Amino acid sequence: MMSRVDILFDTGLPKDRDARHTDAMTSRTSAARPVFPSSPFQTNATAPPLEKFAVDDMVTHDRHGVGRVVGVRGDNEVHVDFGSAVRRISLPNPKVTRL
Repeated sequence: MMSRVDILFDTGLPKDRDARHTDAMTSRTSAARPVFPSSPFQTNATAPPLEKFAVDDMVTHDRHGVGRVVGVRGDNEVHVDFGSAVRRISLPNPKVTRL
């Protein structure tokens, strides 16, 4: 005879199986999804050209404010004097704009 708990939670599965899990999960079909011209997730979007900085360029940073470039290391790093501190900024950085 089954107890009340066994009757309430009987899933019909064998006792060695957990009723909360399934054997196989299926996903959507593997067909290509449509690409809409107005989609912000374009796969063929071109990146904007990298901005080149030179010593003595004036820049603005969203957090640190206006500063002057005091050093350039390659195409991926600049040192900027913001008055209160000199900060190293990695490029490209959407928070930095040349004035």
